[in-house]
Amino acid sequence: MLPSRTAVESMFQFEQRSEGDSEFTGDTGRSAARIAYYLKKRMLVGDFKAAVYDAKGNLIENLSTSRRKGINVVDWSMRMKPPKTPPGNQVFPDPNSIFGPYLPEGTYTVKVTHGTETATAEIHVVADPRGKHSAADRAEQFKAVVDAYHLVEHIAYVVDAAKDLSAQAADRAGKLGPDDPLRKTLQSLRDSISATQQKLAASHEGGYSGEIELREKILEVYGGINGYAGKPTESQVAQLAALHKELDGVDGDFHSYSEKAMASANPELDKKKLPTLKLLNEEEWRKKAEEKGGGGMSLEGDLANELSQVFKFLHVR
Repeated sequence: MLPSRTAVESMFQFEQRSEGDSEFTGDTGRSAARIAYYLKKRMLVGDFKAAVYDAKGNLIENLSTSRRKGINVVDWSMRMKPPKTPPGNQVFPDPNSIFGPYLPEGTYTVKVTHGTETATAEIHVVADPRGKHSAADRAEQFKAVVDAYHLVEHIAYVVDAAKDLSAQAADRAGKLGPDDPLRKTLQSLRDSISATQQKLAASHEGGYSGEIELREKILEVYGGINGYAGKPTESQVAQLAALHKELDGVDGDFHSYSEKAMASANPELDKKKLPTLKLLNEEEWRKKAEEKGGGGMSLEGDLANELSQVFKFLHVR
């Protein structure tokens, strides 16, 4: 392992402006920690990996590696993985909602492993020295942004669970006769789910309808806190608390009517030799999301589409 420079956590800055002929563009500072290691020869066989651990030995992130002979350099974002985010028909209200929060300052350990051999190095992560925020303010920011991060992932779960249950109900209804009373029960469940989905995320076609639902509100607060290194505002903290309460209410209603509908429909489905309805729980959802996206975005309208719309209007500086 080669020594790593102290890694500085610098916030992204976004601008929208029109430049004239006098515009000058230079290199910006790095937003990732650089990890370097030297290989005497190319690693052709065997398990070869690199990972970052915190001071307590907890795995933070597995890194992509190069097996080439000589000096190899790997970048580490110093951030948590991007939150699993629900799809919607509005672009992200804040570009910073695309990224995971910066991890706390401190010393992290990098381990590069080949078979039974392991090489380690330390990375010292510090706050941007140009910033004027105190350590206490930065701690408040991290606490709030992680709270908002988990709220984003919770609404993603509710959205996916509602969609999954609606799809199950549609599948079972399609196997029943048009006059079967159970078909009406399943359609009623789908209607209730549809009403819930409209509260959870913007659903009007077009992407710029101005529709604001829970997804958009939560992402705006998360992005606002995530894009600022200092203490969150009182307004942001109050919004976060209110959004927790609002989402808990919608989620509680969804689970309540879903469980009642399943209690009524499942015995009849069983009699007809059809699969019963099952509500996806959050643990199962998280496991599936990790398998699909490796812990990143759980998007159907994928991240690339969202990013392309965001960066039509923004220049990253």
